[in-house]
Amino acid sequence: MDAIDNLFEDHRHIMAVLDVLDVAVIAALNGQLHLPVFERGLAFISTFADGAHYAKEERLFAACVVHAVPCAAGPVQCLRMEHEGSKAQTDRMARAIQQIRAGDVAHWATLLDASARYSAIVRMHIPKENLGFFPMSQMMLSTEVRATLAQEFERIDSAGSIAAAAAGVRRAAVVAAADRKSGGRPVSHADMYRLEDPRLPGILREIHEAPDASAVLGTRGQRGNSRLR
Repeated sequence: MDAIDNLFEDHRHIMAVLDVLDVAVIAALNGQLHLPVFERGLAFISTFADGAHYAKEERLFAACVVHAVPCAAGPVQCLRMEHEGSKAQTDRMARAIQQIRAGDVAHWATLLDASARYSAIVRMHIPKENLGFFPMSQMMLSTEVRATLAQEFERIDSAGSIAAAAAGVRRAAVVAAADRKSGGRPVSHADMYRLEDPRLPGILREIHEAPDASAVLGTRGQRGNSRLR
């Protein structure tokens, strides 16, 4: 397989796992907590997304810089910064899961926050590579350089199958979904657009019940402006 096509394939599996984690976050926000899904997701991320995949991308970045692909240095630094950002959220996920397993359920908030942030970073990151950096690399790097990268990628991939690991995360999600169906309303990606700010009803009630609604709005606007100053 061509080296760049190998990375495209990785992205397909990574996005599938992000879909699972996003649904798990939504379910948890609705009170349906399924820690094994997050544990399987974390294992996948640590081993493959942050691990093998980033290792392969680092080799691609280096090849682009060494072989003087025009304007590669700037995008490479940006993509590396996003790698570090996603890894920071992975570390938060790992620490939160450890604390939850130790009995401190307060760390669910950190786990959900870190999972959502990880997904957001990677969902922003992957299109930059799929639509920009990868096609540029495929076009500008010589056949020989890409063949060398493909051999290196094959050695990295020999440690484990990203496809099998992603399938394992999806199986854990199927179990969690079955539990949700037996214990309440099923959760789907559509719920991402239904999450409500619990503060909103109180704010609207305060405005509605105030003798002078414009005064309430003006006061709230002044508080908001003071925070901006």
